Amino acid sequence: RVRSLLRLKKLHDDLESRNRLLRQVLNGYVSEDVVDVLLTDPERYLKLGGEARPVTVLFADIRGFTRFTEDHPAPEVVETLNRIFRALSHVVFAHRGTFDKYLGDGLMAFYGAPVSGDDDARRAVETALEMQQRFRELRAEAGPVMHGLGLGVGLHSGEAIVGNIGSDRVMDYTVIGDTVNVAKRLQETALTGQTLVSEATVRMVPGLGARRLEPLILPGRTEPVLAYLIEA
Repeated sequence: RVRSLLRLKKLHDDLESRNRLLRQVLNGYVSEDVVDVLLTDPERYLKLGGEARPVTVLFADIRGFTRFTEDHPAPEVVETLNRIFRALSHVVFAHRGTFDKYLGDGLMAFYGAPVSGDDDARRAVETALEMQQRFRELRAEAGPVMHGLGLGVGLHSGEAIVGNIGSDRVMDYTVIGDTVNVAKRLQETALTGQTLVSEATVRMVPGLGARRLEPLILPGRTEPVLAYLIEA
């Protein structure tokens, strides 16, 4: 009986250790409350495959960073990039977004999966605004080092394929589809310090102070896209 109890305790300890490790890994992508939901049904949320979901996708890119890498030594470039990414990723998590990936000198996040809510689009917009504010603060704190750097952000809402894409050994929880492409193009169109939001996102955030722009012809699309500039 004692041996059986000891064996059960070891199995329990092993399971607890694995759960802690899984929670630690998931915390690198989503906020703590989303992790709680994922662990209630890991077979559903952590398996390979995808499904169509309404989401809001956010892209943010550091403007002027290519020139920055030319003018500064590698250790300073890495330190500055890490400082910026640390701050911006914390903003994503604070607004319960799902961090997708770093893209060179930019990042991607989305809202509405794996857990959806009525305020997904609003939280994405609030993320963008806080990112711009935090970036301005970082630039002021850094002094001349970050002079010439800025942030361009783009958001779009719509249906996309969400899920674990890849193989059994290597997978990436991400979103794919036209919604993602439009958000990326809006980010590429945004000037330094600007946040461009599609009309689809604006309709989902009543009372948003945004200025309508002339219809944009985005690369890869035949029809113009209605976009708004968020004044912040």
